[in-house]
Amino acid sequence: MAQLAQGAAGRELSARAFAQATVAWPPEEVLERFARLASALHTRALMAQRQNRTLRALLDDSLRTLGAAEALPRA
Repeated sequence: MAQLAQGAAGRELSARAFAQATVAWPPEEVLERFARLASALHTRALMAQRQNRTLRALLDDSLRTLGAAEALPRA
């Protein structure tokens, strides 16, 4: 993980040094705000996915209808 984070030219981070590093988690209110924002974005992404499926189905149906109409003899 350290190598990926530092890239090929980065210095090696030993397991001991890594274990001694402190990680500060954000305050609870920051985590809650992030969860609210992420939830809203997730809801919108799901809605967009449903809309895309609907639009794809309409397009496919329209193309099939056009293809069937072109196959009919012309008067």
